[in-house]
Amino acid sequence: MASVFLVLILLSPLPFGSNRAWAFDSMAVGIAFLSLLLLISGREKYRRLSLNLIRLPIILFVIVAAWCGAQISLTGPDSLTHPFYSLMHEAGIEADAHLSLWSDAGLSSLMRLCSYALVFVASFMLHQSQTVLHRSARWILNAGFAYSLYGMVLYFNQNDSILWFAGHYDTGRLHSTFINPNNFATFAGLSLLLALPGLLDAIREASRYGLSSNFGRHYFYDKLVISHWPTLIKMAVIGTALLLSQSRGGFLATAAAFLVFFLALQLTGKIRGNTSILLALLAVLLYLLFDESGDAVSARFNEDLLKNERLLVYDLVHQANQQNPWLGHGLGSFEKAFRLYRDENILGYYDKAHNSYLELIFEIGYPAALLLCAAVAVLLAQCLQGIRVRRQQFLYPAVGLSAGVLVAVHAIVDFSLQIPAVAYTFCLILGLAVAQSKSAKGARLNRRESSPPDSP
Repeated sequence: MASVFLVLILLSPLPFGSNRAWAFDSMAVGIAFLSLLLLISGREKYRRLSLNLIRLPIILFVIVAAWCGAQISLTGPDSLTHPFYSLMHEAGIEADAHLSLWSDAGLSSLMRLCSYALVFVASFMLHQSQTVLHRSARWILNAGFAYSLYGMVLYFNQNDSILWFAGHYDTGRLHSTFINPNNFATFAGLSLLLALPGLLDAIREASRYGLSSNFGRHYFYDKLVISHWPTLIKMAVIGTALLLSQSRGGFLATAAAFLVFFLALQLTGKIRGNTSILLALLAVLLYLLFDESGDAVSARFNEDLLKNERLLVYDLVHQANQQNPWLGHGLGSFEKAFRLYRDENILGYYDKAHNSYLELIFEIGYPAALLLCAAVAVLLAQCLQGIRVRRQQFLYPAVGLSAGVLVAVHAIVDFSLQIPAVAYTFCLILGLAVAQSKSAKGARLNRRESSPPDSP
């Protein structure tokens, strides 16, 4: 069961990041079916799982989902329904008035949210098992490598197709199977994080005898470079592909995630001595990689950001949020509702705000948006606690924390987290990280009592 579930999630980037109705619908049905099978087949094993770690986030999510459902389905007085319906009635157009301006899009968006939540819960349950945990880490890294390699083939051949679909996609930036290169950059960054636990373990093992003696240096070279060269190659390919996407936000978000990963381990005393020195060496190597492949990203950083039209969009959305802070325009309604606020200074077409926080407030209001963000923040806090209390497997909570930082930072300037494949991958990683955030005593208890099914 675990293998089938993991394969399904890692196939989600293949059809345009699952950001097409037919692709997402197929993924959502498959995830719902597998999650139901998982709960039925393992109900006795999962019954004893410590769900305290995710109880509060689940409650917060259910409140938000209930509010989004109310936006779609409830009608009420004119003071509550969207004011656009009053204008329609005045114009003689009959329509059922709802809190949401676009109920159909709201239903689709609510299905997405629920699908993401199912992936997280299923991942949390499955990754109580150490076997599933290490397999997932390998497969996520391998998936990032495969999609990056495919993207590089398209990029260097100036191929404007995705799979067999010719769509005149941007050949100047690497996008792999994603339409938007920025979305691919987030996915690549997430997959790159899964190389860190194995790499850090390898560095600690390789530096066992230090680097001051010839034997120590030979041992380091043999254990790290010779034994773990596939991981190093995969990291180099994914990192290069990320840079060739020319995503400023993706690069900065990934850099912030790496920084948080190592800072969290350093501040909790999990890495010290030779390991810290070798990690500094890794940072130098990453800089050299950027110096070799990051010219296009550097050029984009030199663009005048103050002339970017997105800043005008942010300002208009912020003003709209101040006018309607509590109810929002309805989940998924940004594309239509933003037309009521845009002015002649906005020349481009915007179906998304390119800032997921502003867009979330715009659609569901401040209270619900804060609750949804709080649910994720609680889970990231659990990851931070896991780094502190775990003596083993603390690297995976660190990966979960850094993955949260990556998507949170990139969401300030883009909409990668609104792409199903990216959201699925993030929820998969967050689920496995939170599953490994329990105390060592709780982890041993769950391994004895609740080892999840591992085969279809």
